[in-house]
Amino acid sequence: MLAKPSGALSLDPETRLPPNDPTIRFGEYVIDPLSLRLLRGMDVIHTTVKQLELLTLLLEAKGEVVSRTTMMDRL
Repeated sequence: MLAKPSGALSLDPETRLPPNDPTIRFGEYVIDPLSLRLLRGMDVIHTTVKQLELLTLLLEAKGEVVSRTTMMDRL
């Protein structure tokens, strides 16, 4: 396993850095909601807007169950 470079940022599911930055980082992926893109490193993963919204909803739930009603209301 590679050592984390000094000054590297954590990539926890709830990470949004800096505080006013809407970017969501999880694992090696980044969601940029302003440009509606999902990135893996420098690669753009092609998704629909609904797929990004659903992924964001699930990440914001932090492992909790999300009801179908909540999903339908949000999407």
